[in-house]
Amino acid sequence: MSDGAASTASLMELHAKLAKQLDKTLERDINDDMPTDAATLSVISNFLKNNNITCDPAERDTTSALAEKFKEQARVREERKQKALALVKKEAATGT
Repeated sequence: MSDGAASTASLMELHAKLAKQLDKTLERDINDDMPTDAATLSVISNFLKNNNITCDPAERDTTSALAEKFKEQARVREERKQKALALVKKEAATGT
């Protein structure tokens, strides 16, 4: 190991901390009924891909539950978008 190089143990610890933080972020958003932003979802997706985490058909129920959570988040996001658009249109029509 050269000067300034991270040890395997410290890199493993960093990896574990990142995984925990991503899990906390997603869980918080789900519990708060808030959609997770696209950037965070992309980081999670890339983290899983980079670590060769794939779906095992035997565990489809777990994957289906996660897919349903994502669908629900998308539905909530779309609903909020439509409400915001309706409000903007109403304000534009009334001139306020």
